[in-house]
Amino acid sequence: TYNAMTEWLINYQGGFVRRGLFGEVLFKLSQNLNLDLKFSILITQIILYGTFYYFIYLLIKDLKLNKFLLFIIFSPVFLFYPIAELEALGRKEILVSILFLTISIFFRQNLNLKIFIFFFGSLIVLLTHEIIVFYFLNFLIFFLILNKRNSFVLNIKILFVFLILTLVTAIIFFNNYTPIMKENMCLSLIENFSIKCGFQTHYVANPIGTYIGEVDWKFNHYLRNGILYLLGFGPILIFSNFLKFNKDKCNSIFVNIPVIILLVIFSIVNLLIFFISVDTGRYFHLAYTNIFIFIFGLIYKEIIYINYENLSKFEKKYLPNNKIIFILFLFF
Repeated sequence: TYNAMTEWLINYQGGFVRRGLFGEVLFKLSQNLNLDLKFSILITQIILYGTFYYFIYLLIKDLKLNKFLLFIIFSPVFLFYPIAELEALGRKEILVSILFLTISIFFRQNLNLKIFIFFFGSLIVLLTHEIIVFYFLNFLIFFLILNKRNSFVLNIKILFVFLILTLVTAIIFFNNYTPIMKENMCLSLIENFSIKCGFQTHYVANPIGTYIGEVDWKFNHYLRNGILYLLGFGPILIFSNFLKFNKDKCNSIFVNIPVIILLVIFSIVNLLIFFISVDTGRYFHLAYTNIFIFIFGLIYKEIIYINYENLSKFEKKYLPNNKIIFILFLFF
């Protein structure tokens, strides 16, 4: 869509600006290779989404399929949401999920390498879309859980990385970007690619108060989004009650913490963006996706295990009839 495409046009031709890194790279690449900029953006979007869906497949392909898992995978705020709501398709925030998937799937035994990749990956994502700051807690807890010996040095290293990233976030937010700089960026797009600045490229020159000013929550909004949260996140929250930390592979601090408590905390922090921006559907989708990666990333690493016996008893008691499940699934 228009917004998803114009967001990728933001670049550094007028000076440093938040969300400009990928746009600058594609600008230079298209310029030097004599490519249409919109074509370069489209190819980038296809590669990123292809990577995302393939990594999700790698994450869950070896799981034992059960009724509950179907509801989790086919949650309306997960894989199909960007197709159902095209405004969410082709957005830069896909980079957050790809980074989380990368550290979840690869380099299984090397925590230091994971931290290194996360740090530099986060810098790239931050310079492309600062929304990753709302998911720092997911990453932080994930790394602390992986530190199975609860090494003080590793904990300090992890906390130091997040401190540096927080400082970088502050620098990006408080960077002075003037309307003149924005006009220079827009002029460069017209001169080089005959492309006019779109909504997103104009919007980066506005202070954060502009976004907050658009939000006007009322009771019916809280009620509606509360229901949407329970519907979309309900299956994974219930499923989390059948998960246990593997005490042999997990940081001892987290062994006795119910997984559902972590998911609720993540939800609260992830959805704070609701008070800054109005695109609640996209943020439900992103919050759910990164909670999903957190859970199944730890299952993939055998740090969390599924109590299939208790899960099977629950399904037999509450989901015994396949016809009822089919109707519920269609409704869902």
